[in-house]
Amino acid sequence: MSLKVVKDRIIRFSKERNVKLEVEYFLAHEDQLLDLIELLKSDPNYPYPEYGSWLLCHLVKADNELVSKYKSELIQLLHSSENNSLLRNLMNVLNTLPFNESENSVLLDRCLSFIQESSYKVALQVYSIYYLVNYIKVYPELKGELLQMIEMHYNNRSSAYRVAVRKFKVKVDKIS
Repeated sequence: MSLKVVKDRIIRFSKERNVKLEVEYFLAHEDQLLDLIELLKSDPNYPYPEYGSWLLCHLVKADNELVSKYKSELIQLLHSSENNSLLRNLMNVLNTLPFNESENSVLLDRCLSFIQESSYKVALQVYSIYYLVNYIKVYPELKGELLQMIEMHYNNRSSAYRVAVRKFKVKVDKIS
């Protein structure tokens, strides 16, 4: 029953785009956040992945600790989907959550694949670049290798990608 409620809320959100209303709803019904994540896993049809994950971006801003409880589910979803909008929004959410090196080690390869594959949208690549800063904070010895890999794709990418690379360099130069 609650999955149907979540589906109805996402349909409404896709039409009305009332962020405040939906964020307030899920904050008041925290138990339905897992249903939202289950919906993202189980229904690849528009508008659920696109709007459900966009709603997560707003929920994490409103209550980082609440969304953080479901981080492992979000990481699993990041590995099981190929929906660019969903992936972009998940990377946005993960960039907001606390970094845990043991939990996030599985994300390194996924982030690199997003950057290396030109079929992924630039926003997903940018969020992946920003996420890599976390690894360099923990493993500064990766700085050169990650920077080299990111720069390999520099000339073939959009200006947004190039700006992300410049910001990445500024952030990692402050690390070691």
